[in-house]
Amino acid sequence: MRWFGDQLSLCRPHILTIFTNRRRDSPVNSTYTLELALSYPVLTALLAIADSSGSYQESFMVGLTAFVLLEQALLAADPASYHAALADAQVHRRPLLVLVGAQWCPGCQAMKQTVLPAAARRGGLRAVSFATVDVDAERELAQQLMRGGAIPQLIVFSRTLDGKWHREQITGETTESDVQSLIARAIKAQQAPPSVPLRSTVGD
Repeated sequence: MRWFGDQLSLCRPHILTIFTNRRRDSPVNSTYTLELALSYPVLTALLAIADSSGSYQESFMVGLTAFVLLEQALLAADPASYHAALADAQVHRRPLLVLVGAQWCPGCQAMKQTVLPAAARRGGLRAVSFATVDVDAERELAQQLMRGGAIPQLIVFSRTLDGKWHREQITGETTESDVQSLIARAIKAQQAPPSVPLRSTVGD
């Protein structure tokens, strides 16, 4: 237990750096989800308690709680959360694929329920972190992500080797083949040397 308490103190700079860098590394100027907004001050308070506690058993429990909070923040289980997918893309250094749509949009539902699940069953989404954004429920985020007002929009962000974000999208209902091509271009853009100019394109 003493070892765990010591390790918690050693990990503090790394933990706080992760939370500080999360917003700065986003491809859009988005805000934290409610879970992250709550987890940051709670985690900070837990670390302070661990420092002041003279009980190794208490430090162990605090450390365990902090670990659970960090896991939930960085690797949230909900694949539909944009912020969870963004964190996953950053941790695993892979493209971020986002479907922006609405419940009342037939093309959006076709993409969400048919095209993308078919691609996932064939392993086509393994190389990306995937999220969905509802234009009605997450209006501000959707506006930041979208180019133009038509939906659905399937957008992919790739973090290039020089730290810049490469963006490409397909507007409207599309095929599984087009989705695979979009992902393949995103992976290529992410792996391209910094000396190679990258062009941000918008597919129709």
